[in-house]
Amino acid sequence: MKITNFAITLALVIAFGFLLTRLTQAQEATDSARMTATESAEANPDLVFTKPRQTKEILQLRELYQDQVEKYSSLERQYLISKAQYEKLNTLQSLEEAIQSSREVMLSRTDVLITYFELMRASLDDTEGVELSEKDRLTGNMINYILKLRAHRQDVLNSKIREDITARADEFATLSAPFESTAYQSMALIRIGDIQAVYDKSLIIYKDILQYHVDNPTNLLRQAERDRAYREVNKAIEITQRDLLTIRTQYANQQTMTRSSFSSNLGKALSQAYSGTSQILSFLEELFVELT
Repeated sequence: MKITNFAITLALVIAFGFLLTRLTQAQEATDSARMTATESAEANPDLVFTKPRQTKEILQLRELYQDQVEKYSSLERQYLISKAQYEKLNTLQSLEEAIQSSREVMLSRTDVLITYFELMRASLDDTEGVELSEKDRLTGNMINYILKLRAHRQDVLNSKIREDITARADEFATLSAPFESTAYQSMALIRIGDIQAVYDKSLIIYKDILQYHVDNPTNLLRQAERDRAYREVNKAIEITQRDLLTIRTQYANQQTMTRSSFSSNLGKALSQAYSGTSQILSFLEELFVELT
């Protein structure tokens, strides 16, 4: 097989660019899936959705999500003011303002969460390197949450009195209980998939470089240097492959996932796999030098 220097250069550029823009986030514990009302609104989607292969749907959802978060933050501030006014004045007018403000902030909170799960679903769907069965399971969960949130939103919209608003708030507490686990499981799967995809691409690049060397033999001294380099690359590949297996095993063993388990249990393994993949690409870049 004959390959050109340009082909290898392009492959390395794509792999390095993908790694730098996506996998630096694998070393950080993001707060963007905190499912309480305030924390959801204040979340930064850039910590999760920085993928260069973004679809039109993802871009539109990100823009919508950011707009909704800003709206929610404004409405929440107004709600806190209205609530304080009612507690201070205890008048019929202040009560009505508090009820309406509460209703508006609950509607806005629901909109934020619907878009959040739409964005997470689209990002997961666009992620390579993950098992289809697990992707389908989490996608199904998120679609189910979206449908329930839409129904909840309609119930809030139909609520006119204080008792109804209180009932909707209680319902939301039950409804949102599984949100956090699904959100963190999805984020973990996206990160695992990204690292796996870059790892898989690095193996293809390595195979092409090896074939190039076969097609372009050199002297014994230079071949000995190549052989030593191959051993280091092979060692890095073996270690990273083992780290990826560890990650998948840890992920599979967690039926539920919280912020703490996401950060502590998977964080170290993700960081190691990221470092290993980065090391492989660095080695391949060095091997590539002699081809240019």
